[in-house]
Amino acid sequence: MRVMVVMVGVVRATAFYGVNLKHKNKEHRNAYATMVYMGTPRDYEFYVATRVLIRSLIRLQVDADLIVIASLVVPLRWLRALEEEDGEKVVRVENVNNPYKGQQRFKLTLNKLYAWRLVDYDGVVMLDADNLFLHKTDELFQCGQFCAPSLEVFKDMIHQLETGKANPDGADQGFTGAYFPDLLDQPKYAAEMPIVMIPLVIFLGIIMMTRLARPSISKLCYRNTDKSSSLMQTGLKFVAIWSIIAAYIVPFAIIPRTIHPLVGWALYFLGSVTLSSVAINSFLLPVVPILVPLIGVLGSLLVMACPWYPYGVTRALAVFGYAFCYALNAWGSMVKVTARLQVSLEKRTNFPKIG
Repeated sequence: MRVMVVMVGVVRATAFYGVNLKHKNKEHRNAYATMVYMGTPRDYEFYVATRVLIRSLIRLQVDADLIVIASLVVPLRWLRALEEEDGEKVVRVENVNNPYKGQQRFKLTLNKLYAWRLVDYDGVVMLDADNLFLHKTDELFQCGQFCAPSLEVFKDMIHQLETGKANPDGADQGFTGAYFPDLLDQPKYAAEMPIVMIPLVIFLGIIMMTRLARPSISKLCYRNTDKSSSLMQTGLKFVAIWSIIAAYIVPFAIIPRTIHPLVGWALYFLGSVTLSSVAINSFLLPVVPILVPLIGVLGSLLVMACPWYPYGVTRALAVFGYAFCYALNAWGSMVKVTARLQVSLEKRTNFPKIG
């Protein structure tokens, strides 16, 4: 699972067709590409977002060239900033005519098709400007079945545009989806399923063992002791709190990030519930307050995935509003867990001494 990365297309190209666009000498076998253009009300916003995207890639020292596909009408001062300050390689192109009567903000997005003309690279990852890279993702260049031939595909795409190929949204995603229907319809994650089964079996096994051993582990946690009561309580609180935190962090570390998003998130939720059950059964904690963070994660995914936001700013405000409301619930659940843990610690003398 990769957080905050949207890959619009991955293109396989070969040197057989030669160099078709003028740009600086290639330094890497692969390239990350994005684009800037003029003709919509939000051109400057996307230009700034493009520079932020590029800076995030530079910070991660990716093993790829950084290319911007720029319309001929883009101001030269923008292009100089991209080349001289950000180190991008600028490719200037004429706008691809969009024959579809879709939303006005999508009329120039078909310029992404120029990625298929960057034929001197082995692989090109075409990115929207509203991305921010937090981790190195050069494995995207191992594109497998999603790779497409280069120059011939580009020419055929232009031909399909001119002949009015069906496009459900009037933008680049609808067109490429219709152009490569087999790649979208066929699952590409079958090779990852054996890897998925390993953490799945582990999580299910932990749930069963924890449930069966609940009486023993709870007595072990709250056993009588002659040591200082306050010291013991502090130690158990520390262990309990960190076991809850680990329940939400550990699954991220052990679940493969390249599996299907739906499978990955389902496995994450199962892993969090599994590890949370260890803390719940060991320290006799209430179930609902412990699972409030998991409910919050699910809610945030639904808020971000809502398809009815007209603008990115609206989406950001919705996420911020949700986070603010959720924070109040999270604080309340933490107070309940802490109070319940304190009560359990004070009653530990009710358990028989072990050993």
